[in-house]
Parts: sequence; C-alpha cells; structure tokens
Amino acid sequence: MNNPQNIPGKTRGIILHIFPYNDTCNILHIYTEDFGKASFIATKHRSRKNKKPGNIFVPLTIHSIEIQTAKHNHGSSMMRIRETKPEAPLQNISSNPLKVTIALFLSEIILRTIREGEPDPRLFNFLRHTVYTLETSATGIANFHIAFLIRLLDHLGLSPRISSYTEGSRFDMLEGLFTSGRISHPYELSPDHSRILRDLLRIDYRNMSRFSFSRNDRVLILNKTIEYYRLHLPHISDIKSLAVLQAIFN
Repeated sequence: MNNPQNIPGKTRGIILHIFPYNDTCNILHIYTEDFGKASFIATKHRSRKNKKPGNIFVPLTIHSIEIQTAKHNHGSSMMRIRETKPEAPLQNISSNPLKVTIALFLSEIILRTIREGEPDPRLFNFLRHTVYTLETSATGIANFHIAFLIRLLDHLGLSPRISSYTEGSRFDMLEGLFTSGRISHPYELSPDHSRILRDLLRIDYRNMSRFSFSRNDRVLILNKTIEYYRLHLPHISDIKSLAVLQAIFN
C-alpha cells in the first residue's frame, strides 16, 4: 500500500467485500483507481428515519471516495473513509436476480485474484467498464461471467496463447498453450474442448450474445476456467459464489 502521506484526498473505487468490524464500523475491500486493491474502515450508514445501521456499500458499486488515515494496532495504518458517494445508481443490477448473482461472483473473483499493490489504471478502467456493461446489457447475460473471466486473464498476464492452436491440438493448462505433443500431466483439454476454448478466447462483452452453449457445456467451461485460474494463482481458495452461480443456470 502507498505511504499514507502520499494518499490522495479523493479517489474512485469499486466495492468488493464488506466485513463488519464492530457496531459502528465496517472493513471494506475496494479496488481503487489510485492505489489498486486496498482495505478501508468506514462508519456504518444510519437511516435518518429509524437511525438503524444500513449498508450503502453494495458489492460492485462504484463510489467517489474522500479518505483519511487512522492509526491502528502496532503503529500500522488503515485508510478511513471520511465521505463517499455512489458514482451512479445500479438499478438494473440490484433488481435483476441473475445480475445480482453475477455481480457477487465478479466481486469475489476480483477480490481473490488481484493482490494489493500498485495502481493499474488499465485494469481499473476495465473493471469499471464491466460494471456499467453488466448494468446496461440486455442480451447475452448468461455468458457475461464467462466473458469477464476470459478478458480478466489478459489483465493478469495469463491469457492462453491462441496463436499456438492447430486443428486437433490439445490445450495444456499448465503451460497455457495448445500443443500436438505429449502432455505429461492431467491438466489438459481434449481436442474437442480445446477447439471450444480457441473460439471462446475471442469472446467479449460486444459479441457474447453470439455464443450459444448447452447447460452442460456452460458448466464445463466455467469449471475448467476456474481450474485454470487456480493452477496459475494457487492462493485462490474456494469461490463461495460459484455454486450459487451454477445453480441459477440449472
């Protein structure tokens, strides 16, 4: 994390996870524009009518954030949110059960795959674009999470080498390339599934509605993509929202 003295007074951030800290505060994990993924402490919002704590920090919402620093145990520091304002309401995501489920899945994937560190403006812009595309998309929603996972690989430096594909080759999941040679481990895709992956590597939010998959193929694609993530990012633990996402498509 940046030195607290160099932290800008304002930034934009995408809410990933909210964890209750005590009766009055939450710990927030946020992917920010100015310093990447970071943790914040924020006072719980209270309704003017009943003065009960509410939650304005819904996962995947984008906020304009005014920050400060607060000292904690052993002299370490955590950024404290002084004031925040949603950049725009996500009415479609919040009212559509499928989009709610996808949003929770995306926020968990971002939380678990991206480490705290230096800012990445290109990644922030991609994630922000993802949020607003999910909000406004009317077609191809069943493929949205797949398009996201494939495109996120580009930003993580893990995208398979599509140029290595030849007809009948198999995808080596450890090496991240297609090969006609012998693979000495079990992490591979059959020629038929490798052909599907070759085509799938071209998916994005603009063309996702053109991809048609059976229920079984969609489950297989999702499971193999998550397996690929885990092979290359061993720190990823179980994705809790994965089962919910799979269930909603059954």
